[in-house]
Amino acid sequence: MKCENCGYEIPQGKVFCPVCGYEVRLVPDFTTVSMERQQLLKEQAELERRMRRKAEAEARRNRVRPAAAAAGLSLIILIASGLAFLMIFYIRQHAYMNFGYQKTHAEKEFRNENYPLALTFCDQALAIRPDSAECGVFKAKILMKMDNAFGAESVLRGVFEANPSSLEACEELLSLLLSREDYDGVAEIVRATDFQNIKAAYGKYLSDPPTFSLVSGNTYSKGTRLKIYCKSGTIYYTVDGTTPNASSSLYKEPIKLKPGISRVNAVCINQYGVKSKVVKAIYTVE
Repeated sequence: MKCENCGYEIPQGKVFCPVCGYEVRLVPDFTTVSMERQQLLKEQAELERRMRRKAEAEARRNRVRPAAAAAGLSLIILIASGLAFLMIFYIRQHAYMNFGYQKTHAEKEFRNENYPLALTFCDQALAIRPDSAECGVFKAKILMKMDNAFGAESVLRGVFEANPSSLEACEELLSLLLSREDYDGVAEIVRATDFQNIKAAYGKYLSDPPTFSLVSGNTYSKGTRLKIYCKSGTIYYTVDGTTPNASSSLYKEPIKLKPGISRVNAVCINQYGVKSKVVKAIYTVE
């Protein structure tokens, strides 16, 4: 056994080192109960610290997770709201650009006698389908309810010109013109339409052009008389080439042509004041 103090090899049986005199301990140095308790307390404290750090880390994670979840939920809500807005916007835009939708609402407001709003919907429908004769006629009806006969006539004339095959536009325009006693306008529409039922119903407003008994361009002898005929109405004429009207000479009997060249123009005006086409002729009398 070596001396713990100087390291000298102590002979067996000696209790003191012969060199330095250090006492030899015969019982090994064991850890005391107090030291073991301190070690246990130290380990327990270390374990508690680890557990506390773990608990704090877990708590921090738990705090982050709800925040992240809340942020994720907010993002989802935002996206859903955006999609809902886009869907509503698309539906409204689709409805706004839908001809049937606009026309249906125009008719609804017309029935409710809300004519300005009905006109707004009707205009929006026409913006989508400007060639719709039906919608154009409906707009004219709205304008009539709003005491805008001039606007209604303008719309109907536009519809009739663009859609001559629209019987409704033709009838509505004729009805409007008759209400104003615009017989010239009525005659104009009747002449322009191809509807035979319209011609038959409104033919009385037409004024047939007069006819002459002599052929234009020929030379006749002195004393020749010109006769003018008309199916109905009154004949007015001139012999100097000017356009005849209701203030011109009234035809009552055959006209005696004067020597030289005569330029005879005649018109027939019916009971509604509608003028026929002016008929012209030139005669030479020797």
